[in-house]
Amino acid sequence: MRHPPEGMVDVDLDGPGGPEGSARDGDPARPAGGSGAGRPRVAARGLVVALLVAVLLAVTWRTVADNRDARMLAAYAGVPGISASLRQPLTETYRAAARAVLVVAGDTVLVRGGDGLTAVDARSGVVRWTRGVEGPGTTGLERCAVAADGANVACAVLSPTAHVLHVDLADGSVTATTPLPVGVVDWALLEDDVLLARRDGGRLVVARVAPGTTTTDAGRPGVVWRASAPLGDRPEARPLLLGSRDGLVTVTGAVAVVVRADDGRLLGAWTPARGHNRVDVATTPDGFGVWPSPARGRWFDRTGTARGEVPGSPVTERVTDGSAPEVVLTLSPLLTAVDVRTGEVLWARGDGGSLQPSALPLRLDGLVVLPEGDRLLGMDVRTGRPRWSAPAPRTTQTLFSRPLTDGRRLVLTDLDDAGALVLRALDLASGKDVWRVPAPASSLWVYGIGGRGVMQGGGDVVVLG
Repeated sequence: MRHPPEGMVDVDLDGPGGPEGSARDGDPARPAGGSGAGRPRVAARGLVVALLVAVLLAVTWRTVADNRDARMLAAYAGVPGISASLRQPLTETYRAAARAVLVVAGDTVLVRGGDGLTAVDARSGVVRWTRGVEGPGTTGLERCAVAADGANVACAVLSPTAHVLHVDLADGSVTATTPLPVGVVDWALLEDDVLLARRDGGRLVVARVAPGTTTTDAGRPGVVWRASAPLGDRPEARPLLLGSRDGLVTVTGAVAVVVRADDGRLLGAWTPARGHNRVDVATTPDGFGVWPSPARGRWFDRTGTARGEVPGSPVTERVTDGSAPEVVLTLSPLLTAVDVRTGEVLWARGDGGSLQPSALPLRLDGLVVLPEGDRLLGMDVRTGRPRWSAPAPRTTQTLFSRPLTDGRRLVLTDLDDAGALVLRALDLASGKDVWRVPAPASSLWVYGIGGRGVMQGGGDVVVLG
């Protein structure tokens, strides 16, 4: 405070009552800081500032965490079967009768509707479009598959003539119609093309054709390639299942055929061993294995050259990033890790029981997850050493199904202390629970399909979001 010249008196203009509350002769001297009435205001301002800082820090932390999570999830974006982010708890967004649902593709659910197809928004249940199908309505629809770009879907229509209908998911427009040839046993999609497998006399023909192609004859327009293999003494045997993975096209079942996906080069054909009725095939980025019997298979490199024997039958990994491709998991009956380059058994675990699966059908960053007693173990697939241990779910179906994972988290079904079904998200890096929420009513099993969580039970399909 500035003091007046000698002989003048200080006046507190902010004192109570204005001038009447001014200093007078004989009044006690006031402290230099004034009456203290401003201190509550200062404290209030400090509290507001502290709250604003706390909010800003929380928003910043969440933004940083979201960005870090997004970067980590982006590393798995190209892995088939990976879901959208599972960081937040899932809830029911749409429900339909199981017999009506044809396919789930990201934010779109394709269902049978009246005499055709109906696309529904998976997040809201709002109908986006409806498309009629020729013939006796949706009774002619067999199944649908989503193209690799997620923007188109192909559906097999069996009447009045068998064909694959190619539909744009955005608006329902038909982009092409591919006839299904006589003798076809299976079809699938590969990138933008159609794979066809058909019997032709005593041979199995596998062809890759562009959508709308009307023939599988080699050299004809639209035929990318055509391969042929003998059916041996089982020309009518079933099943024959067509698939593609790791740059290879495979037929498994009554016979096995492996073809290179890019140029159609036939790498081999096999029939079951004596006393067995099917042949299984497993692929990795480094090669493939063929099992004419469950007891033992043979491994081949990508040129089709045999590299050695593999004990046991293959474990199907429905979601895999191709990590540790030299290690293949088999059942013999223990869960066994085999180095296919040398045939060496790296490790084996389990009790050979059949009530629990030997491993969940996923492999990410060299990690596999397997139940052991009342625990779930996150195992290093190369060494067999646990990276983490967590309580096993008290339900087992999830462990057999298509896993619901975004690459960082795995969603399982479990039971709470009251025996009610819950959804439980597990961190794949630590094994710790991320969240638990009650499962939707009348739902039993959870799957990862088309980049989303889907539950089934009670005759319904429940889409999660």
